[in-house]
Amino acid sequence: SAHGSSVVFAQRIAPGQSPLEALQRESAAGRQAYAIGKYDLAVRHMSAAASIAREVRGRQHTDYLNCLTNLALAYSAQGNDVRAQRILQDVAQLTRQRHGEESLPYALAANNLGGICQALGDVQQAEALLTKAWEIRQQALGPEHEDTLTSLNNLASLHLASGKPAMARRQFAEIVSTRRKTAGTGRPRYAISLNNLAAACEALQQSDEAEHYYREALAIQ
Repeated sequence: SAHGSSVVFAQRIAPGQSPLEALQRESAAGRQAYAIGKYDLAVRHMSAAASIAREVRGRQHTDYLNCLTNLALAYSAQGNDVRAQRILQDVAQLTRQRHGEESLPYALAANNLGGICQALGDVQQAEALLTKAWEIRQQALGPEHEDTLTSLNNLASLHLASGKPAMARRQFAEIVSTRRKTAGTGRPRYAISLNNLAAACEALQQSDEAEHYYREALAIQ
């Protein structure tokens, strides 16, 4: 595979440069290319970074797993979600082996893979992965932590997009209630949560409620 090639590894390390310096250089170049929308270039740099990380760090090291995740995101941005999914499946498996299935690193890996599965239309697999990520974070961080709320938002968004608006409405309402309690009502994330709740109400043809939440969100923005 592209991220396991020792040929790429050899080509990318300049004379007099340590492997870790080369890893930092390729990673930085990949992030920069990604940030300005040059996804083909980002894939090349991130693939090289992953190859170097695998050689010098090993397959279960955080640096390698982070490089693979970045490479998958670049492939996805390029429009190659199938390739991204294969890489993120590897990341999830390696993360589970190293950290365990109830760990926060695995929650992140499951969340990323779930998002790609959703993009590819595999709703059942996406729901299982996003639910797992949410459950891990809720247990480890508590229901009010921002990462937990992000996971619940991802799950609710999947439910709304896949024809389960009642479930989505309950989950978005929980997010709104938690953010109102913990962060106050003047924050941008609270306004986004209100918009999401309004969209779920709209899908349920609860137009008065939807309008109420849209207006509240607009007043904040």
